[in-house]
Amino acid sequence: MDDAARLAVDLMATSDKLAGRPALRIGIHAGDVIERQGDYWGHVVNVAARVASQAKPCEILLTQVVGDRVHANDPELTARLDPIGEQRLRNVSQPMTLFSLIIEEPELYTDPVCRMRIRANESAGRLVLDGQTYHFCAIECLASFVNQTRDAQA
Repeated sequence: MDDAARLAVDLMATSDKLAGRPALRIGIHAGDVIERQGDYWGHVVNVAARVASQAKPCEILLTQVVGDRVHANDPELTARLDPIGEQRLRNVSQPMTLFSLIIEEPELYTDPVCRMRIRANESAGRLVLDGQTYHFCAIECLASFVNQTRDAQA
């Protein structure tokens, strides 16, 4: 797997161990950068930031150049590469093809309201709706979800 993608997977896994924290959003692009005193500059850095802004909570997004180097069937990881398609990114002239690196973590869930990462045994509530199970970090999030769902169905 590409080193940047492996680092992102490791960072996401470390963050997931800290349940009750906001979920990370990671974007990765590759190319030449300018390094000055430990800081990095250039178009590649800007594109990576724009890609990260497109990511959902707990998502790692990759550009085509990185996706081509990632082997989602890496035997050390349970991950897959899902195509997102072409996306227009702010201040980037051409649309870019993005991929989502999906890490299978069956014991961790994302609260659909506040996007906190939680373990099933630590959730304040659980709701099964249309065959999908949702876990919530707090009763307030559960109530908000129920209200949003009810309003959407009205």
